[in-house]
Order: sequence, then structure tokens, then C-alpha cells
Amino acid sequence: MRNKISILGSVHQYHYYKSSKQILKKVIKNYDPDIILAELSPEQLKGTMTCNSKPEYPEIIIPLAKQENYKIIPIQPKTSKGFEWGARKDRILAKIHDEKSDKYNCYLKLNEILDEIIHEKEIMTLKDLQSRKSDLMSCISYNYLKALFPSWYEIKEEWNNYCLQNIIEQEKKYNNSKILITIGFSHKFWLIQKLKKYKNIKLINIERYL
Repeated sequence: MRNKISILGSVHQYHYYKSSKQILKKVIKNYDPDIILAELSPEQLKGTMTCNSKPEYPEIIIPLAKQENYKIIPIQPKTSKGFEWGARKDRILAKIHDEKSDKYNCYLKLNEILDEIIHEKEIMTLKDLQSRKSDLMSCISYNYLKALFPSWYEIKEEWNNYCLQNIIEQEKKYNNSKILITIGFSHKFWLIQKLKKYKNIKLINIERYL
């Protein structure tokens, strides 16, 4: 039987400012997953490495999983590989910033416009982030990035594909399970597009649980 998979896009440290921690907890409990595939490294899940940039995990998701007996499986690379990936990304971004090109200003301006379309109000909510409109805006930004900065796009693709590979490997181990993927919301649209191609997976829109 097919596994049911839903993807919850998070905003990491901005949960405190742009969406309620209680709403994040509520949507996870409403979905009631058997398994959470989390954008964490194995070390971050074990607590041997901090994840200060993603406070929703130590403060909300991990304690809730223990309380409700949800199994959490990390899909992010090990910390050493993650640091290597981050260093390469930083070098690419530093070069782009140093060039101070009109292309970069255009990319920033586009994202400002897309953010305004998504929000339509002063405060962005968790529900705004899970909407199809938000996914579409993320897709537009991603393709614009591909056209303007191929090296930046390629390293994002590398991260996305690594997480996807781990998701598929883990999903194959289960049957008729409810799986929740928690990942940065900018990756959400990409995963939806890829997972739609797998006939053994039934994708569930997380919006219905908000």
C-alpha cells in the first residue's frame, strides 16, 4: 500500500516573529504522522551538535515527537559534509556579492515582489507559507536564480537532491504509513514536484491540517 506524505515548510529562526510556535505544534498534531523526515543532521537529532538556526526542532518538533511517539529520521547530510557544503555555498555567495552586479539587485528585487504577493499583509503566517501560491512564488524565484547564477543554483540542487535521495530511501522501508517531511519552505515546492512522479506515494496537502 502507498505511503501518505505531506511536506511542512518551516521558516527556521523566523517562527518566533512570523508564525506562532503553537500553530506549528498544532498542525503536526493534526496530521499525526507515524514518521517525521526532518531537515536535520544525525548529530543535530542526537543533540551532539547544536541547530541554533532551526530552533523549531529542539523547542517544538523533537519534544513533540517524543511526547506523541513520532519517529524522527534525519535527511540532512552529516555535520562534516554539511560544513563542507556550507563553505562552498559561502564562497559562491561572496563572489556574487563582491561583483555587486545588476543581476544580483534584480534577483533581490524579484524576491521582494514575490514576498509581497505571498503575504498580502504585514505579518506572514505559517498558513501563508504552505499555500500553493507560496510554492509557485518559490518556483519562480528558483528558476530566476538558475538563469542568473548557475553556480548558486547548482549547489541548491545538490542539497535538494541529497535530501530527496534520503527521503526515497526511507520511504521504501515503510508501507501504509503517514510521513511528514519538515524542511525549509523554499525547498518545499521542489520536493512536491519530484515526489509527484512516484506512484507509490500519495501526496497530501498540509494546508488541510492548518
